[in-house]
Amino acid sequence: MNNHAFAQYLLNVDKIKAEDVEDLLRKSLKAEPGTAVIGIGKSLVSQQELGPLHADDGLDEAVRDILGDDADKISADKDDFTLKTAQAMLDEHMVSSSELCDLFAMYDDEAERLNPFIKAVKSVAPEDLEEVGAYGEYTRVFADAFSNYAHLPIVVMPDEFGGLARNTYFAVSQKVFGDLQIVGAIVADENMCINIAHGYSQEPIDGVDSFTIDCMMEFLNVVTGLLAVDYAKKDIDLELGAPRWADSPLLHATNELPLTIATGCGTFGLVIAGDEPF
Repeated sequence: MNNHAFAQYLLNVDKIKAEDVEDLLRKSLKAEPGTAVIGIGKSLVSQQELGPLHADDGLDEAVRDILGDDADKISADKDDFTLKTAQAMLDEHMVSSSELCDLFAMYDDEAERLNPFIKAVKSVAPEDLEEVGAYGEYTRVFADAFSNYAHLPIVVMPDEFGGLARNTYFAVSQKVFGDLQIVGAIVADENMCINIAHGYSQEPIDGVDSFTIDCMMEFLNVVTGLLAVDYAKKDIDLELGAPRWADSPLLHATNELPLTIATGCGTFGLVIAGDEPF
């Protein structure tokens, strides 16, 4: 099971509303997956065994009874945001155990056919954007890296990124080039820059300074490096350009796709384009 695309899947299939995404992500950051969520997520218990129980109906105890001594042997990775999101939904009475079993089964089936982040990009992108396939792959890698290296789950929102007020944001970009060329740029206000840099570095950060920007550029370097590795497996050779940054630049690029990215700490823009957007 993909350990961080569950919230994206839920939005894609209208199981949650766009206006509720940030709140769910925020709650998922604090959620600690219980025995029931781990057991359901790892397919150790079935819907038939559990029935339609809720979190406060003794759900964890019911799963412990089913698993017996094995209940103490299961655990969740601290960055398994699929299980953390599921726990937050149970805690908020958004789903019952049987509904969660169904959702996980459908999630696994759909994610195997089409990554939820790629599906989201295709739904947001203009129909005539020829680069949508490559941009979807970039977003998939970006989302993986955000979860694994910045320790935050993200969701691609259904509306394009409309920009931020002048003089209140920072932009960091990096280009890959060679057999194809893609530029990805993070456009974020001070709060989101701090959260991204803190998530990546795990160091306390009070404001946007050279260390904050360095962390964001290093993170983008991880993204483009992972992207190059993925494409190399398809015999597509890519080279990495040097990361760049600017304070409140005017943004414009060729064949750009401005995505709105939601996190549990706020939103920011991910601009994917054919050339540098600033």
